[in-house]
Amino acid sequence: MSEDRHGKDHEERKPTVLRTANGVVAALLCFIFVAHAILGSVKIANPAFSGRFVWVIWVGVGLVAVHVIMSIGTTVQMWTDKKRPPSDKKKRHQILKWVTGVALLVTAAIHMAGGMPNASWPVAILMLLVAATLGWHMFVASKSLLKDLHVPDHKRWRVWLRAVLVAACAAAGIIILVAAL
Repeated sequence: MSEDRHGKDHEERKPTVLRTANGVVAALLCFIFVAHAILGSVKIANPAFSGRFVWVIWVGVGLVAVHVIMSIGTTVQMWTDKKRPPSDKKKRHQILKWVTGVALLVTAAIHMAGGMPNASWPVAILMLLVAATLGWHMFVASKSLLKDLHVPDHKRWRVWLRAVLVAACAAAGIIILVAAL
């Protein structure tokens, strides 16, 4: 039991097995996106760089599909919970996660469809949009990700995780802009 800001006791909502599994998939996706960004940056800087790591992208695409399916399941679980119905604040947060996720999916799909022919300004702008929507989605979702992964003192770690995400997105943006020059 814990006390909310109004002094009322309530039982902490425990992550379900589906939420925990989805959290693991989401964490793996974070690593895949970082690997993709690093390999893409190397490819931009050195066009002769081998494409033998393209399988990393396809593993990521598969994990995205799994993440979307699991996210649908966790959303349905939360919104139909009769024992502990979600608050309006929780519903708004869930909707924001879906909005940022769909924005990320759209920009990533456009990026995939267009490929990476060269480091031109239109490509750089698209890549910046992908990095920005990825950062936005991860920033919003970091709150529940740490809970889903059973991270102790998740509120304190969320601050650090968000700082790392902002730094990573800023670094990706700088690399993209430098490559486009």
